[in-house]
Amino acid sequence: MLNSESPNVYSVINSPTYLSSDASLKPWRLCLIPTDQIECSLSGWHQLRSAPGIYLAQKCIGDKFYEVAVDPSYVPLLQFYKFECDFNYDPVEPVDADIRIHGKSHAKKRAETRFLRNAVKAIRSGLGRGLELCYCDIARSHGLQAPLEQAFLAEDISESYANTGLF
Repeated sequence: MLNSESPNVYSVINSPTYLSSDASLKPWRLCLIPTDQIECSLSGWHQLRSAPGIYLAQKCIGDKFYEVAVDPSYVPLLQFYKFECDFNYDPVEPVDADIRIHGKSHAKKRAETRFLRNAVKAIRSGLGRGLELCYCDIARSHGLQAPLEQAFLAEDISESYANTGLF
């Protein structure tokens, strides 16, 4: 929460510590942050969301959380503002509710598809090599490198057809 002792977020995130090129080359970390903390007008998120080291991917798990990628140098800032960051989150693993509804195999496929869609969007955002490494490392650890490349190719083909006016 913001208070009178809160540092000026803009001066902090624009300081050399947060804009260091070394930091942006480190893989970012993916985490979950409760939706109510991000959407609360007093949380400070409205100032942090434009920081170059933070990427808001999507709402997930029944809209209870946001999937957020963060440059490691920004983690202390999130902790300072008391955001509850779950860094043990695995975006490729289905949640229990999806398993109950769709079965383990189908829920796993849905989670992988959602991850690949988010990975393509995040990497294409142009926010830097660290964000790209975050999603590529997760894809590699789950054996999804080829599907990630296929997702990029499918999007490129789709955009190409859309630009020709054939569809």
